[in-house]
Amino acid sequence: MGAKKRGQRQLSDKNTRKGKTMGRIIKALVVLVIFGFIGLTIYAYLGDLTPIQGEVKKPVVLNAD
Repeated sequence: MGAKKRGQRQLSDKNTRKGKTMGRIIKALVVLVIFGFIGLTIYAYLGDLTPIQGEVKKPVVLNAD
């Protein structure tokens, strides 16, 4: 019986390690999404997004036979 308990303990330790790794990946992904949102918000407020204004003239040919 002692061998079975040891084997079960080792199996549960492996599952815990996988869970920790996946948790770290999810946390890193959440942090990256938050930083991306903050960066996009800052760019929207501070970025120079004004259009260049000017007159545009383009000839149009009507009824070209």
